[in-house]
Amino acid sequence: MKHLFEVRACGETIGLRTHEDLFQMQYVWACDRHSHADYEVHLILRGNCVLNVGQARYDLHAPQAVLIAPGQYHFLPQPLSGDFERFSLCFSMKKGPLLSALQAAVPASISFPISRDLDTVCRSIFHESAANNPFRYDMLHTLLSALMIHIFRGAGVSAPNAGFIHERDEDMLNKIDTYIEKYATRHGSLEELTANLKISRRQLSRILQKHYGKGLRELLIRSRMDSAQWLLKNTQKPVAQIAGELGYDSESAFYQQFRSRFGMSPVQYRKSHTQPETQT
Repeated sequence: MKHLFEVRACGETIGLRTHEDLFQMQYVWACDRHSHADYEVHLILRGNCVLNVGQARYDLHAPQAVLIAPGQYHFLPQPLSGDFERFSLCFSMKKGPLLSALQAAVPASISFPISRDLDTVCRSIFHESAANNPFRYDMLHTLLSALMIHIFRGAGVSAPNAGFIHERDEDMLNKIDTYIEKYATRHGSLEELTANLKISRRQLSRILQKHYGKGLRELLIRSRMDSAQWLLKNTQKPVAQIAGELGYDSESAFYQQFRSRFGMSPVQYRKSHTQPETQT
């Protein structure tokens, strides 16, 4: 099953497209000639290989990485041999300052050395993915956020100036946070929030995209899903009761939204995050 992790950098959202099982396939690499619509990064943690990207040839030796821009055909011209270990994923961003900085730094492809910190993050992701620890996906999200920062640094991407939040903006963001937390379960609206903030709907939409990277509906859903996670892990309330408390008109609608976000049903999530009772 593919998982789409969303992380943030410089106030912008980065979508990571990866298959969690790939975290456990770091010792193999089958790569016929192909290209992607997203950026693709490969981090060679042990061993070496040759990778052809367009007209460029990369003789990659650990610890070294290659970052490939969208639409660039690439392939491994020879099979791997000996000890080999790698980490790879694809990612994408919407148009914005961070994407512009990335396009300037990596017009086609680039290789760079892997720092010790980046190597540690990769191995932590391997370990966390293999373990069935509580808060596993939360930890993976945190590690993947750090991974992207290290990749941007290694590739020489200049961080866009996100600027400082003025006092008035900070006050407005606090009010937005309070509204989302308070009204997530009763389906708040842009009209209601704009009236509370005394700004136009267009202004609010710009503020939400700038500081949160999402619209109000997505933020309200995220708030409900965060509450759902907590209730499933920390209470014995039936799923139907949780759905009702979070403002869902039907249990099936809650199931559909939860599965869409976490890749499993609420029941499966509760089972995977419930610690077995210790016998005395």
